[in-house]
Amino acid sequence: MKRSIERITVVGTGSWGTALAAMLSREHEVTLLCRSKEEAEKLSTTRRNERFLPSIVLPEQLYITADPEIATSQCPLVIMVVPSVAMRENIRLLSPYLSENHIVLSAAKGFEPCTELRMTQVLQAELPGIDPKNIGALSGPNIALEVAEGKPTTSVVAFPDEQVAMRVINALTTKTFRIYGSRDVVGVEIAGALKNVIAIGAGAIDGLAAGNNAKAAFVTRGIAEISRFGIVQGANPLTFAGLAGIGDLIVTITSKYSRNRWVGQEFAKGRKLADILSELHPQVAEGVETTRTAWKMAQELAVDMPIIEQTYKVMFEGKPVHEALIDLMNREPKFES
Repeated sequence: MKRSIERITVVGTGSWGTALAAMLSREHEVTLLCRSKEEAEKLSTTRRNERFLPSIVLPEQLYITADPEIATSQCPLVIMVVPSVAMRENIRLLSPYLSENHIVLSAAKGFEPCTELRMTQVLQAELPGIDPKNIGALSGPNIALEVAEGKPTTSVVAFPDEQVAMRVINALTTKTFRIYGSRDVVGVEIAGALKNVIAIGAGAIDGLAAGNNAKAAFVTRGIAEISRFGIVQGANPLTFAGLAGIGDLIVTITSKYSRNRWVGQEFAKGRKLADILSELHPQVAEGVETTRTAWKMAQELAVDMPIIEQTYKVMFEGKPVHEALIDLMNREPKFES
Protein backbone atom coordinates (compact mmCIF):
# COMPACT_ATOMS: atom_id res chain seq x y z
CA MET A 1 0.00 0.00 0.00
CA LYS A 2 1.43 3.37 -1.04
CA ARG A 3 1.12 5.92 1.75
CA SER A 4 1.11 9.70 1.39
CA ILE A 5 1.80 9.95 5.15
CA GLU A 6 5.00 8.17 6.16
CA ARG A 7 5.62 9.55 9.65
CA ILE A 8 3.27 9.69 12.63
CA THR A 9 3.48 11.36 16.03
CA VAL A 10 1.54 9.95 18.99
CA VAL A 11 1.04 12.38 21.87
CA GLY A 12 0.36 10.71 25.22
CA THR A 13 1.92 7.85 27.14
CA GLY A 14 -1.11 6.34 28.83
CA SER A 15 -2.14 2.79 27.96
CA TRP A 16 -3.91 3.75 24.71
CA GLY A 17 -1.19 6.11 23.49
CA THR A 18 1.52 3.59 24.29
CA ALA A 19 -0.41 0.80 22.58
CA LEU A 20 -1.02 2.83 19.41
CA ALA A 21 2.59 3.93 19.21
CA ALA A 22 3.92 0.41 19.76
CA MET A 23 1.58 -1.19 17.25
CA LEU A 24 2.02 1.47 14.53
CA SER A 25 5.82 1.55 14.89
CA ARG A 26 6.05 -2.06 13.71
CA GLU A 27 5.12 -0.89 10.20
CA HIS A 28 5.58 2.91 10.28
CA GLU A 29 7.99 5.61 11.37
CA VAL A 30 6.48 6.68 14.70
CA THR A 31 7.47 9.18 17.36
CA LEU A 32 6.00 8.98 20.88
CA LEU A 33 5.88 12.38 22.61
CA CYS A 34 6.22 12.22 26.40
CA ARG A 35 5.31 14.69 29.15
CA SER A 36 8.85 15.12 30.43
CA LYS A 37 12.48 14.49 29.56
CA GLU A 38 12.72 12.09 32.51
CA GLU A 39 9.80 10.02 31.24
CA ALA A 40 11.22 9.93 27.72
CA GLU A 41 14.61 8.78 29.00
CA LYS A 42 13.05 6.05 31.14
CA LEU A 43 10.87 4.69 28.33
CA SER A 44 13.78 4.86 25.88
CA THR A 45 16.06 2.97 28.26
CA THR A 46 13.70 0.30 29.62
CA ARG A 47 11.52 0.00 26.47
CA ARG A 48 8.55 -0.56 28.79
CA ASN A 49 5.78 1.64 30.15
CA GLU A 50 5.66 0.20 33.65
CA ARG A 51 2.84 2.50 34.83
CA PHE A 52 0.31 1.79 32.10
CA LEU A 53 1.30 -1.15 29.88
CA PRO A 54 4.06 -3.08 31.68
CA SER A 55 3.77 -6.33 29.73
CA ILE A 56 4.55 -4.73 26.36
CA VAL A 57 8.10 -4.28 25.05
CA LEU A 58 8.30 -1.11 23.00
CA PRO A 59 9.84 -1.74 19.57
CA GLU A 60 13.40 -0.47 19.20
CA GLN A 61 12.40 1.54 16.11
CA LEU A 62 9.85 3.58 18.12
CA TYR A 63 11.44 6.99 18.65
CA ILE A 64 10.67 8.51 22.05
CA THR A 65 11.14 12.18 22.94
CA ALA A 66 9.85 15.00 25.13
CA ASP A 67 10.72 17.67 22.56
CA PRO A 68 7.54 18.79 20.74
CA GLU A 69 9.48 20.45 17.93
CA ILE A 70 11.41 17.30 17.13
CA ALA A 71 8.26 15.21 17.47
CA THR A 72 6.22 17.22 14.97
CA SER A 73 8.66 18.77 12.51
CA GLN A 74 8.77 15.82 10.10
CA CYS A 75 5.49 14.12 11.06
CA PRO A 76 2.43 15.36 9.14
CA LEU A 77 -0.03 13.27 11.21
CA VAL A 78 -0.35 13.98 14.94
CA ILE A 79 -2.54 11.71 17.07
CA MET A 80 -3.67 13.22 20.39
CA VAL A 81 -4.08 10.40 22.91
CA VAL A 82 -4.64 12.25 26.18
CA PRO A 83 -7.60 12.35 28.60
CA SER A 84 -10.40 14.61 27.40
CA VAL A 85 -10.03 16.89 30.43
CA ALA A 86 -6.41 17.54 29.41
CA MET A 87 -6.85 17.89 25.64
CA ARG A 88 -6.87 21.71 25.59
CA GLU A 89 -3.82 22.00 27.84
CA ASN A 90 -1.85 19.57 25.71
CA ILE A 91 -2.76 21.02 22.33
CA ARG A 92 -1.89 24.52 23.57
CA LEU A 93 1.61 23.30 24.39
CA LEU A 94 1.88 21.69 20.97
CA SER A 95 0.23 24.34 18.79
CA PRO A 96 3.34 26.54 18.28
CA TYR A 97 4.96 23.60 16.47
CA LEU A 98 2.03 22.73 14.19
CA SER A 99 1.57 24.18 10.71
CA GLU A 100 -1.38 24.42 8.35
CA ASN A 101 -0.14 21.22 6.70
CA HIS A 102 -0.55 19.05 9.78
CA ILE A 103 -3.43 16.61 10.21
CA VAL A 104 -4.53 16.27 13.82
CA LEU A 105 -6.47 13.24 15.03
CA SER A 106 -8.12 12.94 18.44
CA ALA A 107 -8.14 9.49 20.02
CA ALA A 108 -9.78 10.69 23.25
CA LYS A 109 -13.33 9.69 24.16
CA GLY A 110 -15.16 12.34 26.13
CA PHE A 111 -16.26 15.95 26.38
CA GLU A 112 -14.46 18.93 27.84
CA PRO A 113 -16.35 19.34 31.15
CA CYS A 114 -16.34 23.13 31.43
CA THR A 115 -17.41 23.82 27.83
CA GLU A 116 -19.24 20.58 26.87
CA LEU A 117 -17.26 20.57 23.63
CA ARG A 118 -16.26 17.46 21.74
CA MET A 119 -12.53 16.91 21.31
CA THR A 120 -12.41 17.98 17.65
CA GLN A 121 -14.15 21.21 18.66
CA VAL A 122 -11.47 21.83 21.29
CA LEU A 123 -8.78 21.17 18.69
CA GLN A 124 -10.41 23.51 16.19
CA ALA A 125 -10.62 26.27 18.80
CA GLU A 126 -6.93 25.94 19.70
CA LEU A 127 -5.66 25.43 16.14
CA PRO A 128 -7.17 28.28 14.09
CA GLY A 129 -4.36 27.98 11.52
CA ILE A 130 -5.35 24.42 10.58
CA ASP A 131 -8.28 23.83 8.24
CA PRO A 132 -11.11 22.04 10.15
CA LYS A 133 -11.17 19.43 7.39
CA ASN A 134 -7.77 18.27 8.70
CA ILE A 135 -9.03 17.68 12.24
CA GLY A 136 -10.70 14.35 12.96
CA ALA A 137 -11.47 11.60 15.46
CA LEU A 138 -10.41 7.98 15.94
CA SER A 139 -12.78 5.63 17.77
CA GLY A 140 -13.84 2.02 17.90
CA PRO A 141 -13.63 -1.25 19.88
CA ASN A 142 -9.99 -0.90 20.85
CA ILE A 143 -8.73 -2.48 24.07
CA ALA A 144 -5.23 -1.06 24.44
CA LEU A 145 -3.46 -4.26 25.50
CA GLU A 146 -4.90 -6.26 22.60
CA VAL A 147 -3.85 -3.58 20.12
CA ALA A 148 -0.33 -3.53 21.55
CA GLU A 149 -0.15 -7.33 21.37
CA GLY A 150 -1.00 -7.21 17.68
CA LYS A 151 -4.38 -8.90 17.96
CA PRO A 152 -6.81 -8.20 15.07
CA THR A 153 -8.55 -4.86 15.64
CA THR A 154 -10.76 -2.48 13.68
CA SER A 155 -11.44 1.20 14.21
CA VAL A 156 -12.97 4.25 12.54
CA VAL A 157 -11.48 7.59 11.58
CA ALA A 158 -13.92 10.43 10.99
CA PHE A 159 -13.10 13.60 9.07
CA PRO A 160 -15.31 16.18 7.33
CA ASP A 161 -13.29 15.63 4.15
CA GLU A 162 -13.28 12.18 2.53
CA GLN A 163 -9.87 12.64 0.90
CA VAL A 164 -8.24 13.50 4.23
CA ALA A 165 -9.95 10.50 5.80
CA MET A 166 -8.55 8.20 3.10
CA ARG A 167 -5.03 9.55 3.64
CA VAL A 168 -5.30 8.77 7.35
CA ILE A 169 -6.87 5.36 6.71
CA ASN A 170 -3.94 4.44 4.47
CA ALA A 171 -1.48 5.80 7.01
CA LEU A 172 -2.84 3.89 10.01
CA THR A 173 -3.85 0.58 8.45
CA THR A 174 -1.55 -2.31 9.33
CA LYS A 175 -1.71 -6.08 9.07
CA THR A 176 -3.54 -6.19 12.41
CA PHE A 177 -5.25 -2.78 12.53
CA ARG A 178 -8.00 -2.27 9.95
CA ILE A 179 -9.39 1.26 9.64
CA TYR A 180 -12.75 2.30 8.25
CA GLY A 181 -13.69 5.86 7.32
CA SER A 182 -16.60 8.11 8.23
CA ARG A 183 -17.68 11.66 7.52
CA ASP A 184 -19.82 11.72 10.69
CA VAL A 185 -17.38 13.31 13.13
CA VAL A 186 -20.18 14.30 15.50
CA GLY A 187 -21.62 10.78 15.68
CA VAL A 188 -18.28 9.02 16.07
CA GLU A 189 -17.24 11.30 18.92
CA ILE A 190 -20.59 11.11 20.74
CA ALA A 191 -20.67 7.32 20.42
CA GLY A 192 -17.15 6.99 21.78
CA ALA A 193 -17.89 9.26 24.73
CA LEU A 194 -21.29 7.98 25.82
CA LYS A 195 -20.57 4.27 25.47
CA ASN A 196 -18.33 4.67 28.54
CA VAL A 197 -21.32 5.81 30.60
CA ILE A 198 -23.39 2.83 29.48
CA ALA A 199 -20.45 0.55 30.28
CA ILE A 200 -20.37 1.82 33.86
CA GLY A 201 -24.05 0.94 34.23
CA ALA A 202 -23.53 -2.45 32.60
CA GLY A 203 -20.71 -3.11 35.04
CA ALA A 204 -23.04 -2.26 37.92
CA ILE A 205 -25.56 -4.78 36.61
CA ASP A 206 -22.79 -7.39 36.54
CA GLY A 207 -21.89 -6.42 40.09
CA LEU A 208 -25.47 -6.90 41.22
CA ALA A 209 -25.65 -10.29 39.44
CA ALA A 210 -28.88 -9.00 37.89
CA GLY A 211 -28.51 -11.38 34.96
CA ASN A 212 -27.93 -11.37 31.22
CA ASN A 213 -31.48 -10.32 30.39
CA ALA A 214 -31.09 -7.15 32.42
CA LYS A 215 -27.69 -6.40 30.92
CA ALA A 216 -28.89 -6.92 27.35
CA ALA A 217 -31.87 -4.66 27.91
CA PHE A 218 -29.76 -2.00 29.61
CA VAL A 219 -27.21 -1.90 26.81
CA THR A 220 -29.85 -1.86 24.07
CA ARG A 221 -31.75 0.99 25.68
CA GLY A 222 -28.40 2.69 26.24
CA ILE A 223 -27.75 2.70 22.50
CA ALA A 224 -31.21 4.21 22.01
CA GLU A 225 -30.27 7.05 24.39
CA ILE A 226 -26.93 7.63 22.68
CA SER A 227 -28.73 7.77 19.32
CA ARG A 228 -31.27 10.32 20.53
CA PHE A 229 -28.52 12.44 22.02
CA GLY A 230 -26.52 12.31 18.79
CA ILE A 231 -29.36 12.90 16.35
CA VAL A 232 -30.37 16.20 17.95
CA GLN A 233 -26.78 17.35 17.39
CA GLY A 234 -26.73 16.36 13.74
CA ALA A 235 -25.23 12.87 13.91
CA ASN A 236 -26.07 10.12 11.43
CA PRO A 237 -28.11 7.48 13.33
CA LEU A 238 -26.38 4.69 11.40
CA THR A 239 -23.09 5.61 13.08
CA PHE A 240 -24.41 4.24 16.37
CA ALA A 241 -24.94 0.83 14.77
CA GLY A 242 -21.31 0.70 13.63
CA LEU A 243 -17.87 0.20 15.12
CA ALA A 244 -17.84 3.51 17.00
CA GLY A 245 -21.24 2.72 18.52
CA ILE A 246 -22.34 -0.86 19.13
CA GLY A 247 -18.88 -2.21 18.35
CA ASP A 248 -17.12 -0.12 20.96
CA LEU A 249 -19.91 -0.66 23.47
CA ILE A 250 -19.74 -4.46 23.15
CA VAL A 251 -16.04 -4.61 23.95
CA THR A 252 -16.34 -2.09 26.79
CA ILE A 253 -19.11 -3.99 28.58
CA THR A 254 -17.47 -7.41 28.20
CA SER A 255 -13.72 -6.97 28.50
CA LYS A 256 -11.98 -7.65 31.79
CA TYR A 257 -9.67 -4.78 30.88
CA SER A 258 -12.50 -2.23 30.70
CA ARG A 259 -11.93 0.42 33.35
CA ASN A 260 -15.45 1.84 32.98
CA ARG A 261 -17.06 -1.57 33.47
CA TRP A 262 -14.89 -2.06 36.57
CA VAL A 263 -16.05 1.27 37.99
CA GLY A 264 -19.66 0.10 37.69
CA GLN A 265 -18.88 -3.18 39.39
CA GLU A 266 -17.31 -1.31 42.29
CA PHE A 267 -20.36 0.95 42.64
CA ALA A 268 -22.50 -2.17 42.94
CA LYS A 269 -20.42 -3.10 46.01
CA GLY A 270 -21.52 0.13 47.64
CA ARG A 271 -18.16 1.88 47.29
CA LYS A 272 -17.86 5.66 47.00
CA LEU A 273 -16.62 7.39 43.86
CA ALA A 274 -13.55 8.90 45.51
CA ASP A 275 -12.38 5.51 46.75
CA ILE A 276 -12.94 3.89 43.37
CA LEU A 277 -10.99 6.58 41.50
CA SER A 278 -8.21 6.47 44.07
CA GLU A 279 -7.71 2.75 43.46
CA LEU A 280 -7.87 3.24 39.69
CA HIS A 281 -5.20 5.98 39.65
CA PRO A 282 -3.11 6.66 37.55
CA GLN A 283 -5.51 5.12 35.06
CA VAL A 284 -8.59 7.13 34.05
CA ALA A 285 -12.19 6.03 33.48
CA GLU A 286 -13.46 8.62 30.99
CA GLY A 287 -17.06 7.63 31.67
CA VAL A 288 -17.05 9.28 35.09
CA GLU A 289 -16.66 12.88 33.93
CA THR A 290 -18.66 12.11 30.78
CA THR A 291 -21.62 11.11 32.95
CA ARG A 292 -21.64 14.50 34.63
CA THR A 293 -21.33 16.41 31.35
CA ALA A 294 -23.77 14.24 29.40
CA TRP A 295 -26.52 14.59 32.03
CA LYS A 296 -26.12 18.36 32.00
CA MET A 297 -26.21 18.42 28.19
CA ALA A 298 -29.25 16.11 28.07
CA GLN A 299 -31.21 18.58 30.18
CA GLU A 300 -30.07 21.52 28.07
CA LEU A 301 -31.02 19.71 24.85
CA ALA A 302 -34.28 18.32 26.32
CA VAL A 303 -33.29 14.75 25.40
CA ASP A 304 -34.87 11.90 27.36
CA MET A 305 -31.95 9.93 28.85
CA PRO A 306 -33.12 7.96 31.90
CA ILE A 307 -30.06 5.68 31.99
CA ILE A 308 -27.70 8.65 31.98
CA GLU A 309 -29.84 10.27 34.69
CA GLN A 310 -29.76 7.24 36.98
CA THR A 311 -26.04 6.72 36.42
CA TYR A 312 -25.46 10.34 37.39
CA LYS A 313 -27.52 9.93 40.57
CA VAL A 314 -25.58 6.82 41.59
CA MET A 315 -22.24 8.46 40.92
CA PHE A 316 -22.72 11.97 42.22
CA GLU A 317 -25.75 11.84 44.52
CA GLY A 318 -25.04 8.58 46.33
CA LYS A 319 -28.10 6.70 45.10
CA PRO A 320 -27.79 2.93 45.68
CA VAL A 321 -27.35 0.97 42.45
CA HIS A 322 -30.24 -1.39 43.15
CA GLU A 323 -32.61 1.55 43.63
CA ALA A 324 -31.51 3.05 40.31
CA LEU A 325 -32.26 -0.24 38.58
CA ILE A 326 -35.68 -0.45 40.22
CA ASP A 327 -36.52 3.07 39.09
CA LEU A 328 -35.54 2.26 35.51
CA MET A 329 -37.74 -0.85 35.54
CA ASN A 330 -40.72 1.05 36.98
CA ARG A 331 -40.85 3.87 34.44
CA GLU A 332 -44.12 4.52 32.59
CA PRO A 333 -44.83 1.93 29.85
CA LYS A 334 -44.08 3.14 26.31
CA PHE A 335 -43.46 1.94 22.76
CA GLU A 336 -39.88 0.99 22.01
CA SER A 337 -39.53 3.47 19.15
